[in-house]
Amino acid sequence: MYNNIKNGGLYVNILIIHNFYAGYGGENNIVKEQYKLLKNMNHNVFMFKRHNDQIKNKNIVYVFKNLFFKKLNQEIKKIIKEFKPDIAHVHNVFPLISSQIYNILWQYKIPIIQTVHNYRFACPNGIMFKNGKICDKCLSSNNFFECVYNKCYNNSIFYSIWYA
Repeated sequence: MYNNIKNGGLYVNILIIHNFYAGYGGENNIVKEQYKLLKNMNHNVFMFKRHNDQIKNKNIVYVFKNLFFKKLNQEIKKIIKEFKPDIAHVHNVFPLISSQIYNILWQYKIPIIQTVHNYRFACPNGIMFKNGKICDKCLSSNNFFECVYNKCYNNSIFYSIWYA
């Protein structure tokens, strides 16, 4: 591990994992720039990505089908076996990758770096803000029922359940 030699220097196999948001934003830009920077430093970089545009205009059957993530799990395991990452850098896993990715990386003993760009792990809408006020109900209640009850994600019970 970490002793790969290329162009006279050491390089690392880096697996970047990110679920891109629809539209342009800082988090998406950071991931793209990180990818380019690491490639320019002669590291082997593979980006495992999903994009929220994949669920735009999709019906409820598509959404439920993708909640189980079996195909995704098989895909990431195949990538791990072929690419043999030395380390994984995880950015955003919601909604199309799922937190199951951590179990898979752990199973293959791949060290994980997690960049937290928002409050998604403590608040399903990611911003801890609702109706013009700071909201810490999910954090203080230690569950996401408040998010579902208050339709915090996209003003939708369905999406709030999905993100919770």
